Amino acid sequence: MTFSIGTRWGRSELGIGIRHRDLVAGPEPESAHHELSQARRVIRRHRRHNRQQRSGRAWRPIQHQKAGTPISSVSIIGLGNMASALAGRALAGGNAVEIIGRDPAKAKEVAAALGGATVGTAGIAPAGDIVVLAVPYASAAAVVGEYGDALHGKVIIDITNPVSPDFKGLVTPDGSSAAQEIAKAAPAGSHVVKAFNTLYSNVLAAGPADGRRLDVFIAGDDAQAKRRVSAFIESLGLRPMDTGQLPMARTLENAGLLMLGLVAHSVKHTNFSLGVSILS
Repeated sequence: MTFSIGTRWGRSELGIGIRHRDLVAGPEPESAHHELSQARRVIRRHRRHNRQQRSGRAWRPIQHQKAGTPISSVSIIGLGNMASALAGRALAGGNAVEIIGRDPAKAKEVAAALGGATVGTAGIAPAGDIVVLAVPYASAAAVVGEYGDALHGKVIIDITNPVSPDFKGLVTPDGSSAAQEIAKAAPAGSHVVKAFNTLYSNVLAAGPADGRRLDVFIAGDDAQAKRRVSAFIESLGLRPMDTGQLPMARTLENAGLLMLGLVAHSVKHTNFSLGVSILS
């Protein structure tokens, strides 16, 4: 496999070799035997997907619930482009979506434009089991602190990129990440998962390109929380790629910085995504 940069009209291989089992999503293995079995299941699933692509059958999100039952209940805190793009795909994937923002009128406007989303109240316990922080990193920890114990038991998805104003580095403490700093502010019993920070809002809203699902890299310490986030990602028609525990979020945030560099110096637009190409 190689790490690749995918665009709407092609992709450029970076040539970074990765062992197949290093990209296995799901819970931490309990034994080498379990890990091998898990890897084999992933390989079989990938081969089935390839056969479906070759036969012209369209890929559909995996449905884990009965028809008509929401796959996940999601509260999105934020009213920007990423919030709208995520909410739109979540609704299309059969999820229950709540929009929360400090400006009630704007929140109602966003929900009305989406159709099917409800409107929550800032500072009041979010209705969703999954809470997406679609706010700037500078305010993310404060937002989490404001909700306090109302986030107990929730899975918190951090989509932020803590980039410095000059776009040359990250503003998080050395050895830490935005996700880890947010986790420090989160109440006990909640679980932070890094995700979606390597997708531009326009790419997320547009969905799969040239028949290829977009990859969503995730990192987190709790296996069950990552399974729930992975199921949510699949409901959006995207492919979850588990990169490991929460400290890997710093690497993902550096990938966000890489994307800004590509926009400034190479690609010159935001109509691209980072992804994994499995070659065999």
